[in-house]
Parts: sequence; C-alpha cells; structure tokens
Amino acid sequence: MACVGCGAKVPRPEFREEIEAFYNWADESEKRFEQLGFFLEAKKMKIAKNRAKNELKEIQLIEKSQKDESYAPEIRISSNK
Repeated sequence: MACVGCGAKVPRPEFREEIEAFYNWADESEKRFEQLGFFLEAKKMKIAKNRAKNELKEIQLIEKSQKDESYAPEIRISSNK
C-alpha cells in the first residue's frame, strides 16, 4: 500500500479491494486523529484518501476501456425499396 498515489504506478483492477480497504483505513484514521487533536496526521490521512480515491477512479476507467475493447456492435442493413 506504500505505492498508493505513486506517479510511476499503473493501477491494476485486480487490486481494487486492497485500495478500497486502504481508503477505509485512511478514512477511519482521519476521523480518529481529528478526535485526538492530531490535525497534521489527519491531513496526511486526507491526502492518502484522495490518492486512493483517484486510483479507484483510474481503475474504473481502465475497466470501462477493457469493456469497450471487447464490444462487438451488431450491424443491420435493411433495404427499404
């Protein structure tokens, strides 16, 4: 999970669950740090959440792209004479 948000990393759809778990952990940690008054740590968790959220969006786009690649349209030609 150290690579979440890394600019050199290509998101892979098979790791979606791990990234979602990381997002949930960062969300819970952010709330906890705010309650404890650790505002710098809470801000770090907010940044981690944003990076995970962006990576999940990229995975969603990759999945849509893969779905589009396998799409085979049905072509119908009708003659109206």
